[in-house]
Amino acid sequence: MTHHTTRQNSTMDHKWARFLVYFKGIFGILELIIGFGLLIVGRKSMNKILLWIINFEPFENHPRLMDSASRFIINHVLGSLHLLIALYMIIHGLVAIAVVIALVHKKMWAFPAAGILLALFIIYQIYRLALAFSLILFILTLIDIAIIFFLRYEYRRVRLKLVEK
Repeated sequence: MTHHTTRQNSTMDHKWARFLVYFKGIFGILELIIGFGLLIVGRKSMNKILLWIINFEPFENHPRLMDSASRFIINHVLGSLHLLIALYMIIHGLVAIAVVIALVHKKMWAFPAAGILLALFIIYQIYRLALAFSLILFILTLIDIAIIFFLRYEYRRVRLKLVEK
């Protein structure tokens, strides 16, 4: 492998790392909105909104989507865990946004902190998946795992650049 190819791979890995970090930040903002929405609107009103979305005409021809969405509502919104879900989403969103800001500003402490916090969330998410499988949570857990690997790579890259200076 030539030096040029290695540099191209490094640049591509860096771009993927940045993409995942920004994706995590955007998703963190969405989590905050949903979490506060759950707190402000209340469980009954939120359930009505979600049922309205599910019954929206374009979804009528997608029974598998309807079934999956209905199970999600029953398992995660209608249940007694309403407050816990709202708080989890708010905390997860705040942590994600704070970590993204620190990472974008290349704060070295943010890399291990992000890895540890993501690992703790992943452990909880795996626990939740063991109780009731959710495709959305499964995909988000895989993304969090990928982010940890890219964080490790990016941490080494940034640290090496700082040593070179």
